[in-house]
Amino acid sequence: MDRFFEMIPGLSADKNYRTAVGIDGEIAGEKAVFSEEGVLYRTEGFPEEILRELGAEFSRAAENGPGLSKNGPSAAENGPGLRETARGRVFVEALGTRKKMVLCGGGHVSLATLAIAKMTEFHITVVEDRPDFAQAALKAGADEIICDDFTHGLKDLKTDLDTYVVIMTRGHRHDLDCLRQLLTREYAYLGMMGSRSRVRKIKEQLREEGFAEERIERLHAPVGLPISAVTPAEIGVSVLAEVIQEKNQKKRQVAYEKELADWLFSEEHRQSAVLATIIARKGSAPRQAGTKMIIFADGSSLGTIGGGCMEAEVKSQARHMLAGGRARCKTCFVDMTGREAEEEGMVCGGTLEIYLEIL
Repeated sequence: MDRFFEMIPGLSADKNYRTAVGIDGEIAGEKAVFSEEGVLYRTEGFPEEILRELGAEFSRAAENGPGLSKNGPSAAENGPGLRETARGRVFVEALGTRKKMVLCGGGHVSLATLAIAKMTEFHITVVEDRPDFAQAALKAGADEIICDDFTHGLKDLKTDLDTYVVIMTRGHRHDLDCLRQLLTREYAYLGMMGSRSRVRKIKEQLREEGFAEERIERLHAPVGLPISAVTPAEIGVSVLAEVIQEKNQKKRQVAYEKELADWLFSEEHRQSAVLATIIARKGSAPRQAGTKMIIFADGSSLGTIGGGCMEAEVKSQARHMLAGGRARCKTCFVDMTGREAEEEGMVCGGTLEIYLEIL
């Protein structure tokens, strides 16, 4: 297995890591993995000067520390996307892991939020001190239940830059117990349900206890987007809308979806294949930069980059590469704005540039 792919599964979600892949020019096919602390890996042909430039960009994005502002670094700073260099283009993306949601509390609003979060593929942990409510959350589809008081339940729970926490307990005292455990940790998002007066009192209490103002101001409270939600289901929609908004602003997408990762990072049943990655998109193309698909010689695949005749064309080019085409890596363009695309039902429109690499 390529050393580049060997090391990715071992990278911690506690830190920001990026990968860089040379797309064309003299650095086509070269790869590197780096963080704000330096270069972890690079192929021999990846120029050090380019990594220094990318590292400087990374440092600018991390100046305030990970997550110290509500929205984090801008999308332009945090990728994924193409960077122009004197040696050729480089595709850079931040490595994220599967998104995790922690719901503190197992009441009616929490269960409604849980149901919606499951549809968006979060791994969901519910912390609840009442056994009957914890059992209800398990039946509702929670991936993990911690039935304990909130202080002890959260003490050993690991959070990281891909963890989204929502506090929905039944009282002011329990909210504070949760916040005391969570405020000083790393996380992607921390929200709390409550009236404005309740939120104000809790923030005042935290200040009196000596918590840093920048940490207190990271708290999204009252939680959710202002859609005049009333019912538990409507509040759940409001909460998930804000969480999704925050998640997509951070640009720490899951670089390798589980199905792809299970094959790519395992030595079992390996065979020749092509990794297809969307490296640029314009217009309203259906999938974002960084979306990946693995294509095998028989035309079967893992993952999707959008489906339809567009994906069929990419598969055809990948199979040609595997059948003995001269290039081990190449790019291709797909235009979904013309009459042919319209007739095929590709109503999204837009164009994609896709990088193909033989694994």
